Amino acid sequence: MDQSDDYYDKYVESWEQVRGTLRSGYRAYDYNYSPYFSDYNNLYTFIYDNINTAWDNLKIKPVYFFFNDSDELEAVAISRSKAITINKGLLERLMEFFNRYEAYLARPASTQPVVYRHLDMPVHSLMFQSAALFLYYHELGHIIQHLPGTDRSFSESRIGTSDPTFILEDNVMELDADDFAAYNIASHVVDHWSRLPEVARDQQTLEILIGLNIASAFIMFYVLSGERLKPIYFEAYDHPHDTIRVVNIIGKMVEDAKGYRKTKNFTLSSQSILGVALRIVKDTFDETIYNDFRATLNRDQPQIVAHFNMLKNEYKTRSWLAGNRMIASQKSRSPFAKIKQLWMNFITPLFS
Repeated sequence: MDQSDDYYDKYVESWEQVRGTLRSGYRAYDYNYSPYFSDYNNLYTFIYDNINTAWDNLKIKPVYFFFNDSDELEAVAISRSKAITINKGLLERLMEFFNRYEAYLARPASTQPVVYRHLDMPVHSLMFQSAALFLYYHELGHIIQHLPGTDRSFSESRIGTSDPTFILEDNVMELDADDFAAYNIASHVVDHWSRLPEVARDQQTLEILIGLNIASAFIMFYVLSGERLKPIYFEAYDHPHDTIRVVNIIGKMVEDAKGYRKTKNFTLSSQSILGVALRIVKDTFDETIYNDFRATLNRDQPQIVAHFNMLKNEYKTRSWLAGNRMIASQKSRSPFAKIKQLWMNFITPLFS
């Protein structure tokens, strides 16, 4: 039995353990016969190992993960069952979206940023991975937020199509789950950067890698929104607007990327990283996406900043948020070495 068979068996076993605790409507996708078997199995391998080795100090185990056999564009954290699921439809839509631009992202080396030539996988594959792991970490953040005695689900789906009533608590929790995801993605980015050849290990390269991952999150939100940028809103819905979420993710990833010994002297700024991410979106994907996002930022910046700051101020009184619980349980970054090692194991064979 090879390792892929071993983890597929773990997947089946985990589903059998959690299925009885779920309400109707969930069914594990049997990816054993999928044309994307390697993608699913490598993603599950990373998530299984991450759940079982990286979060001992937060005392959240057991947590279960499965791919839901649904074509809906949705990822869900089910607090009662301590389960996370990403729908097959969402993952395969993201695969197809990034694969659509494979030819551009794999253009001749002479026209690529230098860092692209040193990556150990195609750029479109890296962007898909980042988007998929952002979904996983975001939903794990909701599990960590779990309050004893609560029974609810948190859904990352077609945002802006549900009840437009503004729910402050939910908006704060969504931004906190984004923070948790951004922290972990930043950890992977710095680890990836630190293993590049020395000639490519500079500030500009790190900015491009962060920009690629932010662009991946942006595209993920865009796909979840039906491949359109929704009109800006503030005190509405249970999720903040995509623009506010992207601004938050940029700030969090830049802040966390600067917290490492190897990067502490870099002058990373959210503004410069935003420029990198937007250039990637503009040059690689539909320029309309870039134009709509830039127009929203330029037109509504004061209201975006004010609403963002209001939500951030609400963090202070909620010790149970994922970010606050993580800070309280960890006195240094050293426990997250396990995360980095898992990431190293994950990215090397995935698209070889």
